[in-house]
Amino acid sequence: MRSFTTIFIALFCLGFVFGQTQGNDVLAMGRKVKKPKILSIEECKKIAQQEYNLHLGFHQKDTANYNLLKGAAITDWTIYLGIDDLPFAVEFLFAKHGLGVFTVVVCMRAERRYDILDGGSILMTEVLKRHPDAEAKLTISCLPQWFDTLRNKGYEVDERTPYRLYYFENLSSHFFVVFDLKKNGKREEVVIDLYNGFIQNIMPEWKTLEDLKRAQINFKPEPLPEMPKPKEKQEPKGKSSFPPEGKWEFSVTGVPGFLMSDLGKECAAVACTDVMIYWDNNGYLDDSDEQTYANDFCAYWGTNGRATYSQIYSGMPYVAEKHNDCYVPNGGGIRENASWAEAIQYFEALTQELGAQHPMVLNDYWPAPPHANCCIGLYGTGDDKSTWRYYRYDGINQLPQPLTVWRSSDQKWRPTAYVSGYCVGLPTVVWTSPLKGDENIDIGVQVQIHFSKKMNTSSVESQITITPEYARSYQWDPEQTTLMIIIQNPQQDLKFLTQYTIKIPATVEDITGKKLDGDKDGKWEGSPEDDYLFSFTTRGPKVSFTMVPSTHIESKTGCPPPNVQFTKFSRAILENKERRPFKVSFTAQESGEGSYELLVNELNLPEHATLCTLALKLTFTGNYHIDANANFSESIQGRDGIQITAPVDASVITQISCPNSPVPDNDWPDDNYSITNPSYPTPWFIDTESKVGILLNGFCAGMGHLLGRFKIPTVLVNTDLRILGTY
Repeated sequence: MRSFTTIFIALFCLGFVFGQTQGNDVLAMGRKVKKPKILSIEECKKIAQQEYNLHLGFHQKDTANYNLLKGAAITDWTIYLGIDDLPFAVEFLFAKHGLGVFTVVVCMRAERRYDILDGGSILMTEVLKRHPDAEAKLTISCLPQWFDTLRNKGYEVDERTPYRLYYFENLSSHFFVVFDLKKNGKREEVVIDLYNGFIQNIMPEWKTLEDLKRAQINFKPEPLPEMPKPKEKQEPKGKSSFPPEGKWEFSVTGVPGFLMSDLGKECAAVACTDVMIYWDNNGYLDDSDEQTYANDFCAYWGTNGRATYSQIYSGMPYVAEKHNDCYVPNGGGIRENASWAEAIQYFEALTQELGAQHPMVLNDYWPAPPHANCCIGLYGTGDDKSTWRYYRYDGINQLPQPLTVWRSSDQKWRPTAYVSGYCVGLPTVVWTSPLKGDENIDIGVQVQIHFSKKMNTSSVESQITITPEYARSYQWDPEQTTLMIIIQNPQQDLKFLTQYTIKIPATVEDITGKKLDGDKDGKWEGSPEDDYLFSFTTRGPKVSFTMVPSTHIESKTGCPPPNVQFTKFSRAILENKERRPFKVSFTAQESGEGSYELLVNELNLPEHATLCTLALKLTFTGNYHIDANANFSESIQGRDGIQITAPVDASVITQISCPNSPVPDNDWPDDNYSITNPSYPTPWFIDTESKVGILLNGFCAGMGHLLGRFKIPTVLVNTDLRILGTY
């Protein structure tokens, strides 16, 4: 049964309205406006019931909340006037077994049918666990708290004193009471802010009803601020996953929802404290109480809890760091004229944060002045934006309160901007470059290690180990989260074909003194569980070895006749594409009827060089086979100044043979050429920039030396037409 007080309020408001209006026009702020069509209470009840059903549907999968809400019915309501002194809004209370579980404010103007105004609240089982006495109440229920304050200020007032109720949607408080009171024998109009003012019983800045109406008419929403660029840019990839079909909800559980009256601070400090305590209760930060966090935010901003968007964005990491953790902020905003595509991008990013269980501070720029809320959810039905609602704690009510996303009154988005993020906890290794187990890594690689938190650089640098060791230095990014290991002498780089193992011990620390969680299980267990190791293997050297000619054939009829001895010579073509020199030694293995002589046993191959040298003398009488090998080795200057010779497993094998079978008629004619004196009187000039190419087959040596006699440089061309000595 509705209370006598509420019935009296409703009758008084209606009596005041219709007693003051005549005909089709009413006087409002000195101008005539057409009298609007007012919906009846029964029509408004149907709209309120639809909104209740909408909320009930969202909680079908949440058995506890669904059972708490199911079966509630309207038990009470209050009517509020608008700027024209006509009924504008009605607030309904849904109760179950005498417990208020849901309130909603419906616009009574017919031209804005099914327009849910901001206000109202919803009771949830999670709230009841923390506040067993919590319940949804009509806003007017706080009015008695004002009587002592008014009497102390000299006004004559009691529970029977008549008043008028107003709802101004452009003002952040919305709900107002106007009294005509006596003070020192004189009549005086007194305005009470029902929504915000009762927290500390402070009179509003608007002294009279005329002031309120003027503020409503002159209202201009504060423009959305320029927002810092998120550290991790969130953009939909491919087709957007938002909004889902049917009824959907993204929400965070376990957010405390403090009141401004609890902390004695204003909205931003309270909303930020809600977020910090959420992370503190989940094992992050340093287990401080809510008052400490609220005080820290106020001290950082230099206010009693009000803050701009940018101050909130920078304040969250500052306070988290003060409490021994790292908070990584993220954010975004939506302007009232945003396109559908822009809105989808905004809400998809926002729901990604909520889906990851990251509560956020939501700055609402539609009322005046802007208001900070702790947002814990977003829900709706498909792409019907008129059903989309934020769930938020606003610091006034213990209960989560729905906040409309789409302004049906003027078909615009509600301008909002959120600051979200997460506490990192124990530092972890997020990624490395090269990756764990990578192979064929360049010898000039600068290893990078990215941590989840800002690290104590000296702690990391003094404890990290690399096997095998190499001379190095360290470089950090400005955030102190990414370490780059710089090779001390780039001309020497790392060793070829070598596995390097990097170990980051569990005892390295972030800037707050927390040690490394190497296995990412959320707890520190020490070594070896939380040591982080990764290995990579370097590539082989870019060197090549070719023997020319690779095949010697005496005639088209086959191998030499019996008891006839032949002598042949082959040249070695060596390429080095590295920026370090190599020492090359030659070996060979033979089989068949013949013998060989190495004309050169060892030579130095300079960096970025190509050499052609006479290397092998062959003497054979029949079928003969030989494998020639070039073994490359590099010299690396050791850290102790001693030259260390490091063999490289990069030998190249060339086969030289005389087959014992007839040769096809289409054999290359230059393969049959025989030369008895390979000692040419003039050098062979090789230049990879030359436009004259010598094919590495048959006559190549003679042609090269012949052109060299006239100092004409040539370039060596392999049988696959690849120019040797180039990349």
